Amino acid sequence: MTGFASLPVAESGPSNAHLTGQSKILGPSWLRIPSLTVGLLGVRVLWSVEMSYASPYLLQLGLSKSWMAMVFLAGPLSGLIVQPVIGVLADGSTSRWGRRRPYMLGGVVLCMLSMLLLGYTRPIAGWFTRLGTNSNDTLTIGLAVLSIYSIDFSINAGMCYTCTPRTHLVQAVNRALIIDTLPSAQQASGNAWASRMMGVGGIAGFFLGSIDLPHFLPFLGSQQLGALSAIAALFLLGTHALTAMLVKEKVLLRGDPTSRYVSSPCVLRTMWTSMWTLPRVIRKIVSL
Repeated sequence: MTGFASLPVAESGPSNAHLTGQSKILGPSWLRIPSLTVGLLGVRVLWSVEMSYASPYLLQLGLSKSWMAMVFLAGPLSGLIVQPVIGVLADGSTSRWGRRRPYMLGGVVLCMLSMLLLGYTRPIAGWFTRLGTNSNDTLTIGLAVLSIYSIDFSINAGMCYTCTPRTHLVQAVNRALIIDTLPSAQQASGNAWASRMMGVGGIAGFFLGSIDLPHFLPFLGSQQLGALSAIAALFLLGTHALTAMLVKEKVLLRGDPTSRYVSSPCVLRTMWTSMWTLPRVIRKIVSL
């Protein structure tokens, strides 16, 4: 799940680390692959809400179109940075919960908080500034931009198989979990179910946007974006909680307790070095 072929792996050799246990999915056989891929449904619902409402909301807040382009650099940047880093760190994780699920759930929690921040930026800014003032407007825009970057970077821990390069953290771990869990003969079926989940999630996300949610769910606030953000966050949490409970991973054990663990700064340093030593053809593709 790493984005650079030359990045270091977490273990320096087969004698230093090995996987123990058995990858399995609990439940009836017909429900196992859907349970493994249902998290992508929640990702797609959240992505649909962000794509539908983030741009109009930022324009409504007064952000210029030129700055909008800078804001949505978050997607490509998160794909370039987060996927390789999380890939290497997850590959070397020795958590008793497995290598993928801890990062998946951590990304889900951060993404939920970021989505709620996007949906309720004005009220949250009102905690620190007076509503209707210039300082409140400025803080609201700043929080909205921060939430979009945080969503893209966290769900990049998180596009899946089709769509766009955004939202990679959670999705990257979902992809790796499918590969780690299913045998080779079922990989195609797993990818097919992942596409189905994304399709259903996209339909659900855009359909929810067409409903007057503040009218039917007034306890979620008076703004459509706030209500949608809360529902999308719950979808994301619920679907990934189901996957985390039903999927059991192998655990990485280190044969040598003193073996070197690859840290985030080490991965970023290697990425930077590798970028300047890429073959000329690949370097041209990256520059585009």
